[in-house]
Amino acid sequence: MMVNKILPEPLGAMAILALLGNSLLWTSAGEAAAAPNFVLPGIVVTATRTTQDVKKVPAATQVITEEDIKRSGAVDLRGVLAQQTNIMLGRHLPSGTEIMIRGMNTNQTLFLVDGMRQANEESNSAGNTRLLDRINLNSVQRIEIVRGAASAIYGTDALGGVINIITKDAVKPGGSVGLATGRGSMENWYHLDSGKMGKLSTSLDLRFNKLRKIKNGDANTWNSYGPSQTYQLKAKYNFDKDRSLIFNAEYLRQKLVSDNEGAGDYHTWNDYSRNTLGLTYQAKSRKNAYQLRTYLSTFRWDDHETNSFPSFDFNRNSHKLWALEGSDTYRPDKVHRLTLGGEYLRNQVEGTDLNDGGDNLTTESKGGVTKNASEKRINNYAFYVQDEMSFKKLLLIPALRYDHHDSFGGHLSPKIGVTYSAQKNLRFKANYGEGFKAPSIMALYYHLHMLMGPSYYTIYGNPDLQPEEAKNFDVSVEGELGKSFGKVSWFRNRVKNLITTETIATRTSRYVNVGRAKIEGWEVEAGWKFNDRLTFKTGATWLDARDEDQDSYLNNRSRFTGLFQLSYDDQKDQGWSWVLWDELHYKHRIGNLNASGSAATAAGTDHTYNLLNLTVTRKVSPRFRVYAGVDNILDKKDTDAYLDGRFWRTGLEYNF
Repeated sequence: MMVNKILPEPLGAMAILALLGNSLLWTSAGEAAAAPNFVLPGIVVTATRTTQDVKKVPAATQVITEEDIKRSGAVDLRGVLAQQTNIMLGRHLPSGTEIMIRGMNTNQTLFLVDGMRQANEESNSAGNTRLLDRINLNSVQRIEIVRGAASAIYGTDALGGVINIITKDAVKPGGSVGLATGRGSMENWYHLDSGKMGKLSTSLDLRFNKLRKIKNGDANTWNSYGPSQTYQLKAKYNFDKDRSLIFNAEYLRQKLVSDNEGAGDYHTWNDYSRNTLGLTYQAKSRKNAYQLRTYLSTFRWDDHETNSFPSFDFNRNSHKLWALEGSDTYRPDKVHRLTLGGEYLRNQVEGTDLNDGGDNLTTESKGGVTKNASEKRINNYAFYVQDEMSFKKLLLIPALRYDHHDSFGGHLSPKIGVTYSAQKNLRFKANYGEGFKAPSIMALYYHLHMLMGPSYYTIYGNPDLQPEEAKNFDVSVEGELGKSFGKVSWFRNRVKNLITTETIATRTSRYVNVGRAKIEGWEVEAGWKFNDRLTFKTGATWLDARDEDQDSYLNNRSRFTGLFQLSYDDQKDQGWSWVLWDELHYKHRIGNLNASGSAATAAGTDHTYNLLNLTVTRKVSPRFRVYAGVDNILDKKDTDAYLDGRFWRTGLEYNF
């Protein structure tokens, strides 16, 4: 167990490094002129649903480019995000990753792929945590991350922010093939690009992956392990230069096992599959840009468990998400750019996890066990308006969205953001937004009765739940000076009606609203380009996240997180590049487990740890590269924090 013993005074060391980074940032302009400028990624689409300069957009927006992904040497999306500033990641067993933006829970962040929602387990605990393992990283062109409430244009689920994963378009004939292996997984992938064939272009991505079996420290549990496969097709037909039709298709299959060889000696088999089909029409004229999209995402999960007693149990479920959305961006004059949009969402869950909590009660049987099953459907429609008002030095963006939910009626989500460009390379930004998250179908109507170890565990939904609501405010100053970049932000979230589970009997719990929380803190980002080969980046978040009703610190959050990264690239077709980075988590609060085996709301224990990591890439030729990396070089282990020691990986990629 590592509890505040890994570094003697980590916060002091971090403060010194942060001050050093800031002192480098504001070096004299004469020195800056002698080195290459620090260039930020240019155009983003997620923050406003329109094309906008990342420097000008008021919302805190982060962009991870394809070059960043390659330079990271990562084999999955988690590895890429681990190298980004001000994103808090944490392991979540039996599988998955906690992703927290500004202290908000994982399920309070909206995940999109090419702007489309993805069907999942529809659970507050499991839905988003497994997303990173289900994304084919090799199909990703860039990732856009918006921090802060975005409900004014995205509605429910965007309480803490948005992560939009944008896949590759077909550009020119060719493709790539790659292999990777390591302690955590082994995989191979293929990307095929047709280029433009008249008016049509297509790209095809295939990924075959196998998660390895890894023990959780000294505990008698293992992560989920087993094979998965992903197939993706993206086709674009250009009617002319102003009109196009985009077709997306994806099929995912995972067959995973998780083991517990302690008391009860039980094993769980999980069979997951997801199908997604999407069709998008885009058109533009001199003053207008239109988009109309529909998509269907279906996720199925079948679980069964055996133990040494002997006993057997199973669950069989599906989640269907259908969406229809459209928008029109209109520029009436040089000052205004208006966006009007609408959206219709239909969520439907059916299966044994609902038991008798839904409609149309039926039964399911397997292995001699018969269980109740039912279904539930919830519809939501919405309309939103946004105006991007551009003045000489000022960009003002107000937005308002109305959502109507079957179970909760109407809800208004306003937002306003402003960017003041005091000088060419100095900007001040401020945002105020209100967000909400409607309870999931499972949180409302769950009646899960599942064998977990030696006995059954029961979770009840709560039809009386109210939506989580948040009021978000942030201010920031950012700028560039020659070869350096810096940004300082302060943010505050006031959240009410937080949804969690409470224990009502032994191994029995239910969903409840627990009151109010205040989450506020500081974010610091800085970058320094010493020359055209060597770059330093740093980022840190000071966080105060409290349950105001209980006056206690919220679990699964660090008081302080920091990332320090040094990267080198010799800029040669046949050369070397490497990235060395360190992650620090100071006083990461981990909740104690109660008798039911779930995290208690009472205060847990604080863990402090840092993880040193390295990735090295050898460019054998302009088309061929090999890479290797080590995460957690110092082999830190902490069962409670899901630190499983050192991880290595190596791989190769050939482009043709």
